[in-house]
Amino acid sequence: MLSYFKLATAALLTLITISFAQDVTLTIDGTSLNYESSADIYGWQFDHDGCASGASGGASVDAGFMISCSESICLGFSLTGSFVSLGSGTLVDLGGECSTLSGFVFAGEGGSALEVELSDGGETCPISECGPGMHLMDGDSVDCYCMLDCEHAEGGCVNGCLDSGACNYNDAANLDDGSCEFAEENYDCDGNCTAGEDCAGECGGSAIDDECGVCDGDGAQLQDCWFDGDADGCYETLDTMTTCSCEWEGGSSTGGGCGSDTSNVDVLYCSDADIYGFQFNVSGVTVLGASGGAAEANGFTTTAGNNTVLGFSFSGTSIPGNMCDILTTLEVEGDASATCLSDLVLAGDAGANLDATVENCLTISYVEAACDDVDADGICDDVDDCIEEDGASQECGCNTGIADGACDCAGNVEDCAGVCGGDAVVDECGECGGDGIDEGACDCDGNVADCAGVCGGDSVLSGCD
Repeated sequence: MLSYFKLATAALLTLITISFAQDVTLTIDGTSLNYESSADIYGWQFDHDGCASGASGGASVDAGFMISCSESICLGFSLTGSFVSLGSGTLVDLGGECSTLSGFVFAGEGGSALEVELSDGGETCPISECGPGMHLMDGDSVDCYCMLDCEHAEGGCVNGCLDSGACNYNDAANLDDGSCEFAEENYDCDGNCTAGEDCAGECGGSAIDDECGVCDGDGAQLQDCWFDGDADGCYETLDTMTTCSCEWEGGSSTGGGCGSDTSNVDVLYCSDADIYGFQFNVSGVTVLGASGGAAEANGFTTTAGNNTVLGFSFSGTSIPGNMCDILTTLEVEGDASATCLSDLVLAGDAGANLDATVENCLTISYVEAACDDVDADGICDDVDDCIEEDGASQECGCNTGIADGACDCAGNVEDCAGVCGGDAVVDECGECGGDGIDEGACDCDGNVADCAGVCGGDSVLSGCD
């Protein structure tokens, strides 16, 4: 009896894991040990003071449990995996009146440990309130518990996002699983800007063009402007004013110190493309220096020597295109009206040569010409890495299709099973991917040679003598 009891106890404890399942509440009513359980019971054990040594019957026996009790421990379990179904009833008849029991070990499905409480039969619910989306069940009983509202809905609980403002709102869900996803501020769920873009292209941004046409600029600034009051080509009159540009006011940002033989000459430009550098020669006058204009405003370094003017940026900045303005102002000696540019070199992005011209001696002009686009793919032919030929296949690359007889761009062909690039072949029996004539056989039908060497013959050894 003792060895069997130890073996059964070990079997029950093996079922128990460290996880906890639903509660089991026990009450003693006379000799009956009653239970209320929210989980199926696969085995039980408890300690007693000798009052339950004759325990038997109840839902345990109905479920096919074996019940074994010593003078201090009772054990009930099934060797076939049967269980006492969740619910309530008499678990076992103790066979005597017990004032209390202890040392409860109850096993649920998969060996999970069930938390057990022996109640004195009171009707006080220990739960004060349930969480959102839940309600109290059996609130007048110590066995009260919280249940999800959606468990009473048709179809049960459906997980999903319940926020109608979310991008993944699920109108069929009734249990929020915390999966709601929301659009970024100022955007809709498809990534479209809903707040409008400012002048800098920022969605919902606040940048605006200032009075000088500069996005998020500081507007007109107080600066010293020089003016040619007597139209002699020398900007000798200084006027401090708030303006976007001295040149816009008809003056110059440089001037003063005009001698009888020197004057300032503005070099103008109109360009459809950004300018990354320029060089030109000057005739008709002696160039003493060059400064100001859009070149200086955009961080260019402008130098003049031997009547050659060179402008570029050490930091890679450019003079914006699609506008006309003063490129730079030359300080010249001689008849300013004779100033004329020649040998122009105008550089665009990445050092591209801009085919610009000089108009009226002092205006640099660049107009972008339409490019050739034979295949009408929107990419100029001079930078198009594939000019598609009319009717040519592009399946394997530029104007390249699958070769005749091949099944892919690598030149593979189909094997007998129709697999492109496969290695299946027809064997000697005519079967694709087959193993050929079986070992020991002499033909594809599995025949063997008789003693006379005839494949499929019926001669036996005595007939060959």
